[in-house]
Order: sequence, then structure tokens, then C-alpha cells
Amino acid sequence: MRARIHSTAASTFPRQLPGKAPVSVVSGDRPLRTAPWLAQLELLASLPWSLEVLMPSVLYVLRQGIAADFGTFTPLDQRSQLPGAIYAERFMSPVMQWLCQPRDAEAVSPPLESSPSRALPQARMHDPSAFVSCTQAGLIESMVMSDGESRRAMCLHPEYEDSVLYQRVFRPFGLRWSACVPLLDERGRAHGLLFLHRSARAGAFSHDEMGLMRQARLALRGLTRARPPVVEKVPHRPTLQALVLVDARGDFVGMNEPAAELLYRSWLPAPGSLAWSRSNVDALPRTVRQQVLALAATQAPAPTATAASTAPVVPAAHGAVLHRAGGQGGGFEFSAERLVGARKGGPTVAVHVRALEPAEVALARALTHWALSPQEKRLLVQTLSAPDQYALADSMGLTLNTLKGYVRDMLRRTGFESRQAMVEGVLQGAEIACDA
Repeated sequence: MRARIHSTAASTFPRQLPGKAPVSVVSGDRPLRTAPWLAQLELLASLPWSLEVLMPSVLYVLRQGIAADFGTFTPLDQRSQLPGAIYAERFMSPVMQWLCQPRDAEAVSPPLESSPSRALPQARMHDPSAFVSCTQAGLIESMVMSDGESRRAMCLHPEYEDSVLYQRVFRPFGLRWSACVPLLDERGRAHGLLFLHRSARAGAFSHDEMGLMRQARLALRGLTRARPPVVEKVPHRPTLQALVLVDARGDFVGMNEPAAELLYRSWLPAPGSLAWSRSNVDALPRTVRQQVLALAATQAPAPTATAASTAPVVPAAHGAVLHRAGGQGGGFEFSAERLVGARKGGPTVAVHVRALEPAEVALARALTHWALSPQEKRLLVQTLSAPDQYALADSMGLTLNTLKGYVRDMLRRTGFESRQAMVEGVLQGAEIACDA
């Protein structure tokens, strides 16, 4: 087997917020064979990070084995089974605002059954048509009880395209078909709902594809286990940055495209919470809000008449980090700075929001299409937290000689000089292509 290294940064590593559908099997990316696909999902599920942090990468890898345009995940509270903050690989602020609004009794889908799903006998739990309720709560319950089959049945219903759910959520993205499986733990409790979506042209999801989703769920079971707090030894990598301009009253007077998305992902809003979508400093974390208002109230030096007519409004200097928070895809940093040359009634403060992803999560995702064994991929990922070969051998349960053998063979095939050089090469977008 001969290996060649070439750069495929556009297809291997998404240069944006993880999970924003950088590539898709539907759009031409080569699908993975089932065994390496499931092994890649198991690798992600073995990492010591929360569901919120790992889900963007999980959905990306899920789409490398099943043809789909993008994926979503709805976490479920373990006691109430009520939904939490939905993660979607593609983000539209109006769609997410609609999804965040409380609508316990509102009909959102075709009414395929007349009796409440709670009253249906256990013997009918695999009958899809028996579990498609028209309310949001009923939909969630039906998808859990039918193991996702009710979602597929709903898409086949003749009235589906007239439903509120389709018109408000899926039509704006150009989507028609969906598949769903609940993410279950060893006791069969649902921790959330995994979804894949695709356009009308791609066709409905088949029974075989549903079977693949259930295999993927088994590979991801590690995501449902309790995880100890992560020791912050592994560096984080910036994935996306947003800018929000605030005037002296605390109102937003300008923001770039990713701003609403990053505010949503950092808030992790439960249904009914729309604070992230407000058009003033109330959309910011409390500590950031206070600092921004204090900066806005600060008297800035008045520019000369000539300077005011020609000089642009610019930040005085990049502000210090005011707030750090966890959220979807990793962490978020907020900073703020007073603008120089601000005119009366215009923006006075610039707020920067930066999304960060754990480097080991980014590395694991970037290895998806590499021709390496599951053990070799784990070795590279653990190199970030255990760069010393003795610590690495101990963390992997290998003897030092066995570890050296793995590394020597892997470097010989790929042409890298060291483990660390290979890690950097993967993160920078190199890809290995093996020829027989």
C-alpha cells in the first residue's frame, strides 16, 4: 500500500462553526464504508466531552455514512422528557425563534391519530401511524415510542407539506424528508433525538437507512454515560467569530451574520426562552451586559470636525475577555471595546463573540476520511492530552514497545516525521490517500 499526502482543506476540515454542513454525501463527498463509519462514531463517543460539545462532529460523521443535507439533535430532559436547546447544522434565526416559542397545545403536524399517544397500548408501539400526534409534545413522545418510525410516517402523510412544522421549519431550508432515532442509554432511556434531513429530490429515507441510523445509535451509546469534568489541558481552537455593535442606550445597531447563531449556541435556550434573540444588551450574558453598558456610558474623546467627516469608526483596542461560557460545539468568549470616532446616536461599543472547539474534538472529526485504523486514530487524538510517549502508552493500556510499533508503522505509511507533526498536518487539512 502506498500513501500520498495532499491538501484537501475544503473537504476534510470545516473552516467554520462545526456542523454547519461543510460537506455532504448528497453533494458528492464519498460515503464511508459501514465498519469505519461506525468506528469513527465510537471514537467521538469515547471523548470526555458533553453531548453539546460533541454533537456538531457527531452529526457531521453521521452524514458521511447516510446521504443527508444536514442533521439536527434535540436533547431531552431525563425526568420530564421535555426538549432542550435544539442543535442544527444550519441556522436561520427566524426558524430557531419559532422553534423556541412555547406551543404545548398548538398543532404543528398532520393529525394522524385521534387518541392521545399516552393511551395507546404497548402492543402498537411499532405501528408508525399510531404515534404521530399533532402537538409538539405528542410528536416527541411518538418518536421515542416508535423508535423514530413516526417521523418517517409523518413525512409520507399527504397533508405534511401543508403542516405548520413543514412550512415554518423545513421549507425555508429546502428540505422534504427526515429520519429520526432516539439516542438511548443502556436502560433504554432517551437522551435526545437524532435527525437527518434531505431535499425532495433525494427521496424518502429507506428502511435500510433507518437500520444504519440504529447501528449508529449503538456506536454512540457512550455519549449517554456520565462524564467526569474535563481537565482543561487540551487547547481549544477558534471556529467562528461574530461582531455586535451597540449604541449608548444598549440597543444593537449592527451585527454580522454569525452573531445570532453564536448567541443562541452560547445561551443553550430551553423552549420558551427567547432572550438570545433580543435586539439589545439583554441578549448578552449578564456580566457582559453590565460591562457593555458601563463602556457605553464612558465619555469618549470628541474627534475634530475634520476627523469626524473622514475617519472611520474603529475600535480603540481589542478588549479583554469579559466572559467565558460553555455551549453547543465547545466554549464561547465575549469581549467588548469602546469605539473611537463614534458619532452621536451611532454605535459606541463593539462586542466580540468567539466560538472555540476542543482541539481533540476537531482532530477526531478531521480524521473521519483518513485511511487509519481505529487504534491509530485514538493514538493521534490522545497525543494532544498525553504528548509524552510514556503517558500515552499508559493512557492507551499499551506497552511502550507496542506503542512505538504503532507509531513507527503509521509514520512510515503517511510520511510524517513525528506524532506531533501528523496531528498538526491533520488539523491543517492534510489528507492521506492510500493506493493499493
